[in-house]
Amino acid sequence: MIQIQKKIISQLKSIQLNQFDKIAISIYMLIIITYILSGALTVLTLGGLLLMGGAFFTYKGKIFLAVLWYLIADICWIINAFNINDFHGVFFITVGIIFGALASIKMKNGDMDSELKHKVKDENTNN
Repeated sequence: MIQIQKKIISQLKSIQLNQFDKIAISIYMLIIITYILSGALTVLTLGGLLLMGGAFFTYKGKIFLAVLWYLIADICWIINAFNINDFHGVFFITVGIIFGALASIKMKNGDMDSELKHKVKDENTNN
């Protein structure tokens, strides 16, 4: 567990922040603090805020941090689905988490063949 924490801290320290990133992070933190202090932070709002954080990490190229944030957001969606007795939703979200985890493992091992790496010519598109 400590090894994982060290990797996460290392990933966070390696992020290069420009002025706009710092402004966005400040606004993001202000929004979170405001929701917490006002008592208006719901599990769905928290999930949405976590999705925003995951998108930021994706933008900065820190995919594994993004996946971690997305996983925590998914847990928020599971909690909400469970609270409203939407057990089909719980099941489908859980299946999505499993596929996301498998894709992350595949990426980590370098086995992912992504169309982001190279553009594939397809006769059905306007490439």
